[in-house]
Formats: sequence, C-alpha cells, structure tokens
Amino acid sequence: MRALIVHAPPDPGSFNAHLVEIATDAPDAAGHEHRVIDLYSEGFEVAMSKDEWELHREDRELKGWTDRHHELLQW
Repeated sequence: MRALIVHAPPDPGSFNAHLVEIATDAPDAAGHEHRVIDLYSEGFEVAMSKDEWELHREDRELKGWTDRHHELLQW
C-alpha cells in the first residue's frame, strides 16, 4: 500500500506536525510506502492571488509548480 500525506503546519512542534510523524510511522511499521508533501515548507500560498484566480477561471493549465504534486498523486 502507498500513502501520500499532505500537510502544512507552520510550527514543526505543533500537534498537527506530530500527527504527521505518527501517520508516517504506521505505514513504515506495516511495510508500506509513504511520501509527504509539506506545503508550508514549499511556500504554498493558501489564498489565490487575483492573477491566479483569473488563470483558474480561464481554464488554463498551471504548469510548473504543480507538476511535482501531480506526479505524487499518480504515484
């Protein structure tokens, strides 16, 4: 089995960050694979800019910064 864990806690000592540690320990213990996307460390903006919203509405592809995430989702 494969597990993709996506999170964005700004504080590495937070409760949510601890939950990610637990969530990665479980697949390891069971012999499963896992990968983690830490959106905060990647500088992910949680709100779209006006320009991004316009691109989204025009149905254009947002290539580049999303490629890695798409690959991980297909993994």
